[in-house]
Amino acid sequence: MLGLDLRGRRIRAVAMCQARCRYSLPGRMRRPGDGWRFGAAVDIPSSENADNMAQLLRDRVRPLLGELPWHQRRVALCVPTSFMLMHTEKVPRSFTDEDLQALVRADCGQWLGVERDELLLDYLLTDNQADRAPARSLPSEPETATLHIYACRRQQLQQWLELCAEARLQPSVLDVEGLALLRFFRLSGVDHTQSLFLEIDADGISVHLLAEQMLSFSRHYPLGNALSSAMAEDSPASLHSDQGGEPESETGRRIAAELGKVLQRVGLHTSVSKVTSVLAMGEFAALPAVRATVEALGLQVSVVERPALALATAAAMRRGAYGSQWFGS
Repeated sequence: MLGLDLRGRRIRAVAMCQARCRYSLPGRMRRPGDGWRFGAAVDIPSSENADNMAQLLRDRVRPLLGELPWHQRRVALCVPTSFMLMHTEKVPRSFTDEDLQALVRADCGQWLGVERDELLLDYLLTDNQADRAPARSLPSEPETATLHIYACRRQQLQQWLELCAEARLQPSVLDVEGLALLRFFRLSGVDHTQSLFLEIDADGISVHLLAEQMLSFSRHYPLGNALSSAMAEDSPASLHSDQGGEPESETGRRIAAELGKVLQRVGLHTSVSKVTSVLAMGEFAALPAVRATVEALGLQVSVVERPALALATAAAMRRGAYGSQWFGS
């Protein structure tokens, strides 16, 4: 699948080919027996696509589909979690994709009070062990799963959809930002009770908390216009000090200060003290200031490989267009 991330007027795209039933992250994809092949990637900064975004999508991103087998040539468009509204309900585990789609279409209009045609939808079916009937239960008692429905008004993504249509890159599925990162975490093979994702880009800092391998908190904190502009002008490499210590530039120090404020706010809403690992991603994730700020809280932080492309990679690793195929072998 082709993962496409258009947030912050950047163009980030990754083509991933599923070869076998096993999964691995980008740094291990070329080893024999791994389940994913990293096809190709594109990362175009906003300064290059101010006026010709559709042309860049057509000329530089659409050819990436040629890296994929014909049956995997689908586009997963990353959608910020803040754009989506969520609704959950219990459903029989025996429901097929057709049953789930019919239920989602029937429920979403009543749930949000808007016309179905105005909404863009995705869903995720999770198999909660606690919901399963005990072995001593009667056979007639149905086993249930949790259906998570995500809905977004079409007008919120209208500009992106028009650009994709002009470039002949019609999305097959919307992939919610927080859930894509949850998939990225699960497929890494790391098993932690609670993990925190930090994504640091010029448009802001996103925080996603995973508890019991499910998304429990997700929020985006915009940065001020002055700092965002400074980050857009500076390359991440220019913010590192020659000695490998604190960043020398004023921009680097301001990023560290904003990250500290965000982590304090998150601590007011979540049990950050129970976090066992922190994964950093985004264009500015590898700054020494990021590591120092997180470690000051007594937490260990790891920067994922290709941090700027992490979300597009996570979207490309979606197994299929249906919610029941969101994760599985």
